Amino acid sequence: MNVATNAVATITGALTNDKVEVRFYFRTVAGIYAGLFFGTLLFSGIVTKTLSDFSPSTDKILLYYGKMNPCVLFDHYPAKVVGLIGMGMFVLTSVAWSTMLTFRMYIEGRVVPFLWTSVVVSVMTLLDLNFINIFTTDLYASATETRRLHAHDMEDYTLTVDDMNLIKVHSAYYCAFVVANFWLFLHLLHIQKNRIAKWSVSAKVKFGLLITVGAYGMIMHITAMLLTVAHERRQKDLVTDKAMEATFHGMALKLSEKTKTAMWGWIVILVMRFLMPSGSGVQASFKASKVKGDHGLVMPSWLVGRTLRLIAVVLAAGGLLDPEFEESEHAKMFKLASSLRHKPFAYFTAPAFFGTVALGAAGFGLTVIAKRLETGKFSVGLMLSAIVMSFAHLGSMTIAIRQQSFTWVFLALLVLGYVAWVMQLSLMDSQGKPIVAGVYCAAGVGVLAANHWLGHWSLDYVFLLWLCLYNLVVPEGPGMYMTVEKLEGEDDNHAYDSLEEVS
Repeated sequence: MNVATNAVATITGALTNDKVEVRFYFRTVAGIYAGLFFGTLLFSGIVTKTLSDFSPSTDKILLYYGKMNPCVLFDHYPAKVVGLIGMGMFVLTSVAWSTMLTFRMYIEGRVVPFLWTSVVVSVMTLLDLNFINIFTTDLYASATETRRLHAHDMEDYTLTVDDMNLIKVHSAYYCAFVVANFWLFLHLLHIQKNRIAKWSVSAKVKFGLLITVGAYGMIMHITAMLLTVAHERRQKDLVTDKAMEATFHGMALKLSEKTKTAMWGWIVILVMRFLMPSGSGVQASFKASKVKGDHGLVMPSWLVGRTLRLIAVVLAAGGLLDPEFEESEHAKMFKLASSLRHKPFAYFTAPAFFGTVALGAAGFGLTVIAKRLETGKFSVGLMLSAIVMSFAHLGSMTIAIRQQSFTWVFLALLVLGYVAWVMQLSLMDSQGKPIVAGVYCAAGVGVLAANHWLGHWSLDYVFLLWLCLYNLVVPEGPGMYMTVEKLEGEDDNHAYDSLEEVS
């Protein structure tokens, strides 16, 4: 029975059999990716204009680069909250798309192209997760900083050395993100070369012109930013410096300035994922029993447990790296989380914690499918718990924003969803121990309550230890067997990243 069609993921299979199929389409996910960016940009822009203290005369990015950049709309509180959550989903969508590409290359059956794609995707994913540091850098350390500037009507406000150094760090993470996307762009062109070779001459010429313009914009955009970061001066000063006109750096900056690549060079990042053919994608099939040709056993409970232990490791390491987490002024309870905000430690802990958001969502989703295979129907309560936990997990990343004071809401939602999750799994499984699960959940809530009243750092570590006990409390279940297949789209019958083979 086909439950849904032509969507980012379609689930098929009758409720009376032991099979669930999930289909993902490259262009659909690419559309969500681009939509999330423009949607976040729009809402962040509205909040920046109406609720923040943004002013062109005091905005540090505008003063440093001398031109508009989209990140300006994500830098001012409270637009930073919208930006972080929206761009967080944007990045997670990129990770999902990259994972699909890895699966597709694995299915192609060619070892070296698969390994090369794995390298490209690994670098892309690492720098995707580090994109969160755009928000961690925190160009405006307090909610009153820009108001202070406005109060003195400082139209001639000059950036300090500390301002420029922080902008360079802020820009460096963005530059790394753009470079990784450019590498992925080149890789996508390479794996599609056999498909492009079959096009008509006119189609090749038009495509070549578009690719040339896009590549130029991306290269000049990133070159201008890297050259600015390399100098100890503002970009607007470098462009107008007569002494630099004849130098390579000066000519590159001038060319980028003349062609306005800062305004459009990054667009390639949003459209390049549409290079995959229409209808092309991957299908994951899950069965309760082993079948010939499957790709192995999947144990969702193991993935969830490992994710929880990884969260514990990241936050515990944050406590070791950050000697001041106990004195955090921004948290009354679970102060270990402040290591996601305090620099320079946050530059490492925040991306690592962000990675657990993706792992957690995958683990929750696979668990829902596994329980569907066990019981013959999808559990609405389990799905709701998974959605609440995934959203709260992402929302908890707002701890990186100093000005906010509401992260406790996401912590409460996360714990509430987690308790409901553990109890449901214990009640649904014949091997479950509801009483043990109830005691476990009560203990976790009790630790948090004690932490709220006492605020002692040791209770933070007790809570992390509590998370690590997941696999001792929740039944692991029988698991399921996964088979991955490719979905061929229009004009998609060609070798990926290889010569066409003649049979």
